[in-house]
Amino acid sequence: RCGGCGAKVPDTLKIGMLVALSGSAGARGKDLLRGAEMAAEEINASGYKIAGRAVRLEILPFDDKGENDTAAQGAQQLIADGVHAVIGPLGTPQGQKAIPVVAESGRPHLFTMTAANLHTLGKGNTFRLLANDDLQGRAAAAFVHENLRAQRVALVYEATDYGKGLHGVFAENFAKAGGKLGSVFPVEAKAEVTADIANKIKAENADVIVFFSREPHLKSLYKALQEAGHTKVAVVGSNVIRN
Repeated sequence: RCGGCGAKVPDTLKIGMLVALSGSAGARGKDLLRGAEMAAEEINASGYKIAGRAVRLEILPFDDKGENDTAAQGAQQLIADGVHAVIGPLGTPQGQKAIPVVAESGRPHLFTMTAANLHTLGKGNTFRLLANDDLQGRAAAAFVHENLRAQRVALVYEATDYGKGLHGVFAENFAKAGGKLGSVFPVEAKAEVTADIANKIKAENADVIVFFSREPHLKSLYKALQEAGHTKVAVVGSNVIRN
């Protein structure tokens, strides 16, 4: 069954990819887009069928540039272009704008954003592809305390709903496990991790940095730590670290 197709199965199933293809998160968005395109190529080559009818998948990308209002505009454009489902955007602030738009259309909406309350913005049409803040925060706390046995922990987080949610869950569960959290550094979304932050982390001789933010902050964190001469430290975070 095709949830976004209506009564008739179409010849072409259009999937909208609402991701940043330019700007600071462009590299990650391009990776996700290419992954979706590769999956579509594989499915199309397999002779995929819905209800016995041959269907081809087509990926329609929209570059939201990592900007909140542009994400909402992109959702509107993809729906106007006739997509049957939407994947994306990447970030919680963009998702807060785009989810209600997709919800009004009734299209299935899939995303990797982690803020726990995002589903409440939809109308039963949202599907999260990653663990939410609560699960990720608890897992990170257990890993840092039980596996790494960290003694001196600093935390850097993005000062948005995304970072605040993960920070709150981690701090609560780390304390319950008996861990002691050192300095905590909120960083504004469009700012950088500064030399002052890196020097404070060095002064505390942190052996683990818990990081709940995005790629630009991670790059500036690494640069600041290198310049401060504090590189023998583990950095633990969500999927941004993996990227």
